[in-house]
Amino acid sequence: MKSKTITVAGNVDDGKSTLVGRILYDTNNIKQDILENLKVHSNGSTDLSKLTDGLKKEKDGNITMDIAYRYFYNNDIKFTLIDAPGHSEYTKFFFTGATKCDIVIILIDITKGISSQSEMHMRLSSKLRIPQWILVINKMDAFNFQESNYNSIVTLIQSFLTNVNYKPIINFIPISALNGDNVLTRSKSMEWYKDESLLDLLHKDIVEDNRQDLVNRICVIGLEQHNGKTILRCSVLNGELNKSTIYKSVYTGSLVEISHIYQGDQEYSQLFAGDKASLIIKGSIVNLEGDILVPFSETVPFLRNNWKSLIFWMDEEPGIPHKVYWMQMGSRKFEVQFSTECNAQIYVNQLNEVFFNSTELCFIEPFEMNKETGRAILIDPVTLNTVAGLIHF
Repeated sequence: MKSKTITVAGNVDDGKSTLVGRILYDTNNIKQDILENLKVHSNGSTDLSKLTDGLKKEKDGNITMDIAYRYFYNNDIKFTLIDAPGHSEYTKFFFTGATKCDIVIILIDITKGISSQSEMHMRLSSKLRIPQWILVINKMDAFNFQESNYNSIVTLIQSFLTNVNYKPIINFIPISALNGDNVLTRSKSMEWYKDESLLDLLHKDIVEDNRQDLVNRICVIGLEQHNGKTILRCSVLNGELNKSTIYKSVYTGSLVEISHIYQGDQEYSQLFAGDKASLIIKGSIVNLEGDILVPFSETVPFLRNNWKSLIFWMDEEPGIPHKVYWMQMGSRKFEVQFSTECNAQIYVNQLNEVFFNSTELCFIEPFEMNKETGRAILIDPVTLNTVAGLIHF
């Protein structure tokens, strides 16, 4: 089944959670018992925003404090919606969600205009090279669905985007998430809007050179021995896993030949990106935990001990150049240090280009080539806090 991942962002109270709830509601992806427990407004409408606010503090405070993942199926496509927090102090969660998505929806409340946080979301989306943006102008009902109000804010956004170097495919759409106008179907209240509904835009395929579909990357999560057999616990990051393919490990060069592929008790000859698997291996093998498997026929040009990355700092304690950190990619950790221009420290919610170096060779693929292996996190070895997210150039 085809799948798409969408990050939904915007300033606090722009209507993100309501929009996600509206999409789930209108596509019949909410169980009846959950619907029955939702709050009903005085006008009889259902409070759809609470469908994605899973934490008690969020429900009590009417804010989203963490990423909320929701899934829905429509026209044979599996969609993953990532509802990212709107508060500026939680921008790190938007960065995390945006590194995983194919489409970004940025909501803008027409009654407030463009906020600095919405501008930040657009800048980060540009840096992360998200190929498809949908700029959603919400709460059109507040201005009686007038086209002139919509055109004014679109003009302001377009002016801001002239300073953004990356040029994705961008669609603008006026909606009312509360009432469902232009979400599932075109709204009769805005007959002046002649383009597609939001759901139609999400179904649209865009043309891009999606390099990660052309490679096969298997992450080894663990290794165990059972009844004399060697079993690798793996996750298929990209492409496919085939029983007939001979693989090699990136870090040791060891050959891996597969005799059986299992998910639970079910045996397969082939699995695909996103699948977890247990591989029974022919012969014995060294411990490959944290390793990456690639087809034997493929050259591996991305082993490096110095490289350039874009880093987004998430911790209240600043990032210190030349301090030793752990960089984690998949289940493998490396000791690394970074340097910045003028050796400046990096502060929370800052985005910086940095140079990394390590005493070990690391498998570093550019993020534009592979979103799975092209991203990592940085951990402070003393506090064990995740201090930064990063993507590789």
